[in-house]
Amino acid sequence: MADQVTKLVERLNELSPAERERLVENFLVQMESDDEFDRLVASRPDVLRAMADSALAEHRAGLTEPLTDADFALDADS
Repeated sequence: MADQVTKLVERLNELSPAERERLVENFLVQMESDDEFDRLVASRPDVLRAMADSALAEHRAGLTEPLTDADFALDADS
């Protein structure tokens, strides 16, 4: 893990200060969002269970489709 952090810091240092600041801010916002999601899920396991039960019922009823590589495409053409 330390090697990856070192690589990340090296890459960040190649950027302009403004771009580096933008990326760091985005990273911190994402971390806070992830923390908030974790707190929300932990505080309401009943809601998570209901969502899981609903998804499983849809799957058992044949209302779902397998994911394909196209579902994960990053370009707008897919």
